[in-house]
Amino acid sequence: MQDALFIRFHELILLIYLISIACYFYDFFNKNFKIRNTGFITLGIVWVLQTISLSIYVNQTQQLPLTNIFDILFLITWLIIAISLVISVIKPINFSIFLFNLIGFILIALNTFQPTDQLEKGQKLTIMNELLIVHIGFATISYAFFALSFVNCILYLLQYNNLKHKRFNQKYFRLGSVATLERIVFYCSLTGFILLIISLILGVQWGLNTIGYSI
Repeated sequence: MQDALFIRFHELILLIYLISIACYFYDFFNKNFKIRNTGFITLGIVWVLQTISLSIYVNQTQQLPLTNIFDILFLITWLIIAISLVISVIKPINFSIFLFNLIGFILIALNTFQPTDQLEKGQKLTIMNELLIVHIGFATISYAFFALSFVNCILYLLQYNNLKHKRFNQKYFRLGSVATLERIVFYCSLTGFILLIISLILGVQWGLNTIGYSI
């Protein structure tokens, strides 16, 4: 199902899909109708683009995308998005939709960056380089979130100690409330964890395709 054109097309789908997932993630913690609506619209765009991709594949091969595991992953993602859209219309459950589509994002990423025998050696190398960049990029961003979480953990401990001993000085008011610091730590840790999991999955795929099972 993959050739050079499909890869670029799927990379566009991945980008829009990531925006949609980010919107649902944000809306879960900070209720915002506009952000939720943006997430729904971009999710619909992803579904339309995937439908076009599947239609082209079926038209060219005269068969359903069931011949290998990576085509099946793409079909499963299409179904995940379709179900998510239906759920969003019936009853918005933002965090469930976020987790559901996070699985879909990982599956379509595995499909997009999986080189096949239909590609030339140079194209396969390009795909693997792009996969490596995405893997390192997600990992780096996750480390940044973990670092931010660590800093706020230290501030939380200091502020909690000030609160416990009732030291309400200038430093106390400059550090922010305990509840705010705790919330920042939670959000940053959760975001970093999700990004790191995605990075690890894509990193394993890169390792298996470049080094082999000896990884």
